[in-house]
Amino acid sequence: MSPIVRRLLNVSLTGRLDRYAVLTFVYKWSDYLWPAAMVGDPHLEPIMVTLPALSTDASGFIVRYEILLAGALVVTLPLLLLFGRFQKSLISGTTVGAVRG
Repeated sequence: MSPIVRRLLNVSLTGRLDRYAVLTFVYKWSDYLWPAAMVGDPHLEPIMVTLPALSTDASGFIVRYEILLAGALVVTLPLLLLFGRFQKSLISGTTVGAVRG
C-alpha cells in the first residue's frame, strides 16, 4: 500500500475508530448482567456488580451513602478521562459530514 493511500485511510478512519473504541469501552464498562451471572467468586467481580452489595449494611436496610458515592466516583472517573482524552476526535468525527447551511 502506498504512503498516500495509507495517509488518506488514516485520516478518514481515525475518527470512526476513536468513536468505536469509546463506545465499546462504555458498553463493556457498564456491563452488569454477564459478570453477575458468570463470576462466582466475590473477589473477582467487577465494581459494577460489587457496588450494590457494598451500598447496604448487613441488615440490608441502611444505605451507606458514603460508600455508594465513592463507588460511583470510581466507576465514573475512567469514563470521564476517556471522553476527555478523545473529545476533539469525537467531535470532529461526528461533524465531518455536516454541511453548513
